[in-house]
Amino acid sequence: MMFNYKPQSQLFRSTSWDAFHCVYRWWISMSNDEERQSAHRVKPAPTVFRAQLKRAARLDDVYLTQGFSALWQDLPAEIHDNQKHWLMPCFAVIAKSLSMVRGHHDSGSFAHDLGRVEAEGEKPLVSELRFQNLQAAKNEQEFVTQLSRLLAQLNNKTNILSLADDIACWFEEHNYQAPRRADKRIAVRWAMDYYKDVANKA
Repeated sequence: MMFNYKPQSQLFRSTSWDAFHCVYRWWISMSNDEERQSAHRVKPAPTVFRAQLKRAARLDDVYLTQGFSALWQDLPAEIHDNQKHWLMPCFAVIAKSLSMVRGHHDSGSFAHDLGRVEAEGEKPLVSELRFQNLQAAKNEQEFVTQLSRLLAQLNNKTNILSLADDIACWFEEHNYQAPRRADKRIAVRWAMDYYKDVANKA
């Protein structure tokens, strides 16, 4: 399977490319996109999977859902054999967030979608304050709560590969040292993409 999106996280770029594929196929199974399911030979998941994840407001609730269990158990051995304590919370945030996305597009990024300015408009789709709240999230629960709010504002449409990869980057930076190069840090990459349309209209 070929992707137009190139992951930035160590998790999907180095540790497990198969996990990236697994996440994509899991989202397809959860979607209502029969054409995409047929093209990738993916069996639709029971609708209760998405419904449970949608109701799960706390991260602890996400762990108890069938949808998350299906994703976690389908991940490759290199994920399960890995001792990093943050991997399960990371995939729980991915499961919760991607379950809210109903439309995937291959172009652009999640952060660019947040800052998208319509042709006749002047302001980003998501306000600067809401965007800054995402950047300021200090823990996993704040992070997943902010993501859920922002995805609703995007009408549940974005690039799911970018979203999953950004979530992985956030966990890597919050559990290790942030990259020394500023342009590699997730908050900076988000800002560059978010303000792109505004800068082009100036």
